[in-house]
Amino acid sequence: VLFRSIVAAIREGRRIYDNIRKFVLFLLRSNVGEVMIIASALLIGLPSPLLPIHILWVNLVTDSFPALALAAQPEERGIMARPPRKPGESMFTGEYSLLFIAGILNALVTVGIFALALRSGFSLDVARTGALTSTILFQMGMAFSSASTNVISLQTFTENIYLVAAVALSIFLQIVLLITDLGTILQVHSLPLILSEEMIAATLIALILFECSKVVTRVITLRTQ
Repeated sequence: VLFRSIVAAIREGRRIYDNIRKFVLFLLRSNVGEVMIIASALLIGLPSPLLPIHILWVNLVTDSFPALALAAQPEERGIMARPPRKPGESMFTGEYSLLFIAGILNALVTVGIFALALRSGFSLDVARTGALTSTILFQMGMAFSSASTNVISLQTFTENIYLVAAVALSIFLQIVLLITDLGTILQVHSLPLILSEEMIAATLIALILFECSKVVTRVITLRTQ
């Protein structure tokens, strides 16, 4: 009984540590992306794609629910087959490159949609609405990606109902912002259909590229160990 209790305690400890790590990594991937969005737009001479109130909306409303839901993530397969962590090992070991890649992809999608909207003749407010919605969609994808070190699969969407509900709630709140008078407070407008289609397509492509980078990073990490 004592040994079973020790094993169960180690298993639960590893699950808790993993979920704290996923929580922090999700928020870091989101925030690094926001920094790169603003910096890259300024470097190429564009107006800021996101206003301060937009960033506040993302950080306090749309990101917070998925981040909290990651705390309820079940343990990953093979959690007890992993060797113990090295003393003093950073929580971000093996993740620095993925943080950078997530930020770049987020910036490419968001600034790309923003620039495309401006070039297509849409107003600055509509372009910023496209940028805001793009980064929210990308970060919702990051929430599911951060739930596992493996590539997103059907199981990712079924094993944590709280995460699915949190992402759905965040997207619902963004839709409410787009179609109600609440949007006037944040200088947000409804999106043209063609811009919405391009935004969704660009976000999906970026998320697929990120999942591919997870595989490559994992293979490189295993070969260097």
